[in-house]
Amino acid sequence: MPNIGHYSPAAKLATDLCARWRMPEVWPGRGHIRAQRVIRQVDSKAGLCGALCSGCDKRWLSYVLMVDPHRSRKIEYELLRMVVQCQDHLGYHATLGNLALFFRPNIPDIENRELVEALKRLRPKYLALCKYVSGGPSCQEYPTQIDDDEIFFWRGDGFRMRRTPETALRSEELSSLLEQQQRLARFACLERLGLDLVKSDLLEGRFRWVGCTMDQQEEAWEWIRMKEAQATPRVGRDDSKNGSLFIAESRIDELRKLVSPDFDFQKLIRLCEELNSSYESGNYYAMAMLTRGVLDHVPPLFGYTTFAQVANNYGSGGRSFKETMQHLEGAARKISDGHLHMPIRNSETLPTLQQVNCGAQLDALLSEIVRIMK
Repeated sequence: MPNIGHYSPAAKLATDLCARWRMPEVWPGRGHIRAQRVIRQVDSKAGLCGALCSGCDKRWLSYVLMVDPHRSRKIEYELLRMVVQCQDHLGYHATLGNLALFFRPNIPDIENRELVEALKRLRPKYLALCKYVSGGPSCQEYPTQIDDDEIFFWRGDGFRMRRTPETALRSEELSSLLEQQQRLARFACLERLGLDLVKSDLLEGRFRWVGCTMDQQEEAWEWIRMKEAQATPRVGRDDSKNGSLFIAESRIDELRKLVSPDFDFQKLIRLCEELNSSYESGNYYAMAMLTRGVLDHVPPLFGYTTFAQVANNYGSGGRSFKETMQHLEGAARKISDGHLHMPIRNSETLPTLQQVNCGAQLDALLSEIVRIMK
């Protein structure tokens, strides 16, 4: 392995990734000299993290996509985007070869079989697939009229991808989910660089690591504020709380790791974070209202439209879980409704922590969400 002791942290990171992924053009054999050249290129372009943030180095971005666990979601999004942007009323004409050529700049190792599986996953809700057969009067649908994969997908004359009422909506959902994942990846990249290096890069105006656009810089400042807030000791904390959180940070971390093609967990995570913030600040009205917000938000995860239906009908969590949810529905919701809807009176008493504290029941709810959505 080449000696990289005098290169930047980004160059060392690039070398580590080269070794881990066993890139043939870098390792092994005569890769020593080649690796030095690649490291210098990466170092001169502000490093791998800077390249990822700015999108300048498409070659390195391609390598990252090769090991991206969310590649199937990216493939589905691009296929839907093709159809949404297509102006041909007959649908987007495609062959597996042309689709593979489209994807290979970013996913070099993509295979035709992977494209076929993605198309099958999208059909019939998000895509309609059909094929014009010689002598046929109309486009023959897959698989109702043509059920042979060899004839439909692999013949050189291609097939058509047509939009459904759900195509555009699903494309927007995937775009949002991918942006969330890319944001987490950029934050992880900044984490590798470290707070001091990122902050000095911004303050000195070099933008060597964070990228040159305003969006990249603002995102880096947001990450810095988040890291500094985590490191700042809390003041004025209620001693009776013993430094605990209303919702355990480990539980919120489990929610952050959830990935679903049907649900976006950003709002649920933010509600939990704001519950913790309100708990630490003694904002008990806000806690009551946020608790109700969680109960109104999560029923679709269990296949229902209201939390009352979850409490009364959901059976997969067992008897104890059902009784806990009925407590949430009966007590926590009524307390929240009382604080939310009560008009002004000539005499008031303020809520206490004991009145609005249903942390144990909420944790049971969130743990079941994590269990069924893994």
